[in-house]
Amino acid sequence: MITGFGIRDSLNGIVNTQYQNIIHYDVIGIFNSHASQTKQNDYKKAANNLSGVKHETTVYYESVTSRPKGMINNQNISMIVPKSAHNFDKFVTLKNPDTGNTLKLSDKGAIITRKMATLSHLKVGDKLTIKETNGEKHQVKIAGITEMYAGHSLYMNANYYHKAFDKRATYNAKMLMLKDRSSKNIDRVSRQLTRLDASVTAVQSDDAKATINHILAGLNHLVLIIIGAASLLAFVVLFTLTNINVSERIRELSTIKVLGFYPMEVVMYVYRETFILSLAGVLAGFVGGSWLHNYIMQTLPPETAMADMTLLWTNFTTSGVMTLLFSMIVMAIMAYKIQRVDMLGALKSVD
Repeated sequence: MITGFGIRDSLNGIVNTQYQNIIHYDVIGIFNSHASQTKQNDYKKAANNLSGVKHETTVYYESVTSRPKGMINNQNISMIVPKSAHNFDKFVTLKNPDTGNTLKLSDKGAIITRKMATLSHLKVGDKLTIKETNGEKHQVKIAGITEMYAGHSLYMNANYYHKAFDKRATYNAKMLMLKDRSSKNIDRVSRQLTRLDASVTAVQSDDAKATINHILAGLNHLVLIIIGAASLLAFVVLFTLTNINVSERIRELSTIKVLGFYPMEVVMYVYRETFILSLAGVLAGFVGGSWLHNYIMQTLPPETAMADMTLLWTNFTTSGVMTLLFSMIVMAIMAYKIQRVDMLGALKSVD
C-alpha cells in the first residue's frame, strides 16, 4: 500500500513541480538566424509587441544529441544559451537536486539536468560529449547538475559557449512567459509567431505537460489496482491467520469462558497476538514499502523523465491506519464467532 500511494503521489507531483517550480516560460519562438535581417527584425518586433507577455528574453536554442556510454539510442538535448544570464531564473529555476541551492550560469562550464547526468554517469567536473545537427562534436564541462523531471536540457552562458564551441552564439529564439498561462492562450501566441516569415517553430512548454498527463492518466488506474489488491491481501491474510488461530484454540477459549472471563477478555486473549503481529507488520512495511517505491521509481520512468523519489508522511499514515482498521474489522468478526462457540460441545470433543 505504501508503494501504491507513493507511486501515485510521485507521478502526480511531476507536473506541478516541473511547470510551477522549475519551468516558468511558456513559449520559445525560434526564428531562422540565416533569414534576411529585415525578416529577423520583423520577427523580433512582433515578439516584443505580443499582448499578454509578462517577461521575455533572447536566447540561442539548438537541439543537440548525446549518446551515453552503454546505450544504443542518442538522447535529444535542448541546449539553451541566454543572451543575458541576468534574471534568467524568471524563466527557468536552476537548483541542486540534493541541496536545493540555486545554481547560476558561469564561465566555468554548463549545467545539465539530473536525468542526463544519471544516464551518462557524470558528476560535476566531468565532460559531456554532444553532437550538433551539422555533425560537429564538442565536449562540455559540467559545472552543475540541476533538478528536472521531464526532458534533457543543457544551459550555459554566452562566454562559456564561445569557449566550448569556438564561436559566438547566433541568438535565434525568444523565450516568453505569459500572463495567461492557459493552453488556449499559449496556442494563440504560438500561432502568431509561426505565421511570421522568419519563423522556424514554436516550442510550447505545455506540449510535454500534455504528454505527461496522458501517461499519468493510464498509470493512475494501475496504481488504484495495486492499492486495492494490497488492501484486499492485507484483509485476507489477517482474517485467515486469526480464524486459524481461533479454530485451533477453541477448547482453550471454551475453558476460559467457562471460568467466567468477560467476552472482551476472551477476545483479547487471542486477538492480542494478532494486534502485536499487525503492528510489527506495519513497521516492517514502512521499510519494505520505502525500498520498493524507490526501486520502482528508478526503473519505471522512461529515459527522458524521472520521478520524485520523496514519500509523503500521509503515505505511511494512510497505509498504517488502513491495515489496523482491517485488523479491527477482523477482531469484530472473530468476537462474533467466539461468542457463538458451543462451550460444552467443544470441551467434550476429542483432540
